[in-house]
Amino acid sequence: MATLSLSAIYVYPVKSLSGIRLERSKVEKKGLALDRRWAIVSPDGRCITQRTHPHLALVSVEIEKNCLVLWHREDPEDALEVPFESETTDFMPVNVWGDVCLGHMVGAYADEWLADLLGIEGHLVHMPKRIERVVDSRYTEERELVSFADGFPFMVMGEASLEELNSQLDDEVDALQFRPNLVFRGGVAHVEDSWKRFRVGDLVFRGVKPCVRDGVLEVDQQTGEKVLEPMETLGDYRRFGEHVLFGQNLLVESEGEIRVGDMITVLETGDLNGLVL
Repeated sequence: MATLSLSAIYVYPVKSLSGIRLERSKVEKKGLALDRRWAIVSPDGRCITQRTHPHLALVSVEIEKNCLVLWHREDPEDALEVPFESETTDFMPVNVWGDVCLGHMVGAYADEWLADLLGIEGHLVHMPKRIERVVDSRYTEERELVSFADGFPFMVMGEASLEELNSQLDDEVDALQFRPNLVFRGGVAHVEDSWKRFRVGDLVFRGVKPCVRDGVLEVDQQTGEKVLEPMETLGDYRRFGEHVLFGQNLLVESEGEIRVGDMITVLETGDLNGLVL
């Protein structure tokens, strides 16, 4: 059996903004610490993402001691500091794909920054620890939690899967194009499709649903522009019914910490047949 190890960890503190590569991370039931704990929402509470605002890919995020720092790559001097704990007492409903939970409003200064720099009328909201959003019950019998991520707290993909795709592209893409949390080295392309339970270091993760790819994959994460690839090529060989699949969505069985270099042990496997996509 091939040796498998964790080769990269990524978090995306603000939903649909750029990601950050880490060497280690705390793992919480909602996802990696700080991952998708903030979101930009319209006045009626719907999440604003790269699907409709591809230029969000150009907003970088940095984690400081007590705050996030956001800045546009074309105007790095105009930065926004976002404290880990919102200073307002205002909450509003946040709609993530029809699933509604409460978000803590960061403040008018953050909303003004978004409007001035990005031309977005809306609000920056935070999900504090006490706010619970529950994973779709079709995929788990337990009351699992998730952040402002689309549907699940974690996503894993293999380096071999990316290498197979890049072998068919004129211009290679990197892992960030797929916005994974965990990337691993070893095994054959798309072996992660079959993982039902696996251990990373001391923690056990459960594969619950292949990741369905859509409009975000059509945004170049380096330029913020709409592109045909890699979605077009993926559609040629990773289409299952109506869906293009790449990577595996995950839940975790307990909290703890993971590090780049942790060994991965597959505990249980299955296949794609019969899964609700």
